[in-house]
Amino acid sequence: MFRRGEGIFSDVARHFASTDKRYSHVGIIVQYHHQTHVIHSIHEESRGYNGVVIETLSDYLKDIQDWAIYRFKLPKEQQLKIAATALHYAQKQIPFDPYFDLTTLDALYCTEFIWRVANEVAQPNPIQPTIRKMGGLYISIEDTYKRNNTILIESANAKQKTDDKRFIQPQQSRHYSEK
Repeated sequence: MFRRGEGIFSDVARHFASTDKRYSHVGIIVQYHHQTHVIHSIHEESRGYNGVVIETLSDYLKDIQDWAIYRFKLPKEQQLKIAATALHYAQKQIPFDPYFDLTTLDALYCTEFIWRVANEVAQPNPIQPTIRKMGGLYISIEDTYKRNNTILIESANAKQKTDDKRFIQPQQSRHYSEK
């Protein structure tokens, strides 16, 4: 689940994108306690977030006008394992990585979280880092969805109205295709 956020880390995320700068944050949609939630890694002091968190979809999208849902082209079994692995990471309460360092496991930034979870479950690895800046290798937002390994399920921008009910039954989405 991609969104365009505000703040310094969102600005950094958009800066790292090579072509598509619409989104600045990403998380994994899961069903948790019979509700749709998003698990993501974020540092947002005003909300008390510092690391991998789980929050309702409506909270994740609060005040957000630009968002999209992409799904990996993986068998249902692997998609469910990605959700379970994301929940495991959330339970570990891993802090946010303000240094964007892929070499450590003790802190994760948002795309690094997606990269670690997806690559732990799926083979071949669906996400590869492509951005080199300041002597380091980074996972950009684009790295998580721009390759030919995802399907656009739904999206909205400032001109469209957000409706949480769309996420309950994604197979009714006009973008949905089973591959």
